Amino acid sequence: MSGGGAGASAAAAYGGSAGGGGASSSGAGDRKDIFFYQADDDHYVPRALLLDLEPRVVNGIQQSDLKGLFNPENVFVASKDGGGAGNNWASGYTQGEAVQETLLDMIGEKARWGA
Repeated sequence: MSGGGAGASAAAAYGGSAGGGGASSSGAGDRKDIFFYQADDDHYVPRALLLDLEPRVVNGIQQSDLKGLFNPENVFVASKDGGGAGNNWASGYTQGEAVQETLLDMIGEKARWGA
């Protein structure tokens, strides 16, 4: 099998390699800014939104060793006291519809400002 394909071309477009090796040690082509932004205290913060209809998974992340990694402004939990869709598609769809504008605003803000 060859090592090329879509993954290789996508990685090359972002200055990395399909093998995950990334850029050389000299920093040439280093593109951490694609997936992270540098905070004021020089640590890197993932460009991620943590979104969920129920708090268990997101709260687990916020109470773990990873709590300082994510920006708290990029966290959205629809129900602070449990809830969620309970593996019920119709319930999740209805709950998602209710918070759709808030979520689209969060996504749009991050896409505009790249933060």
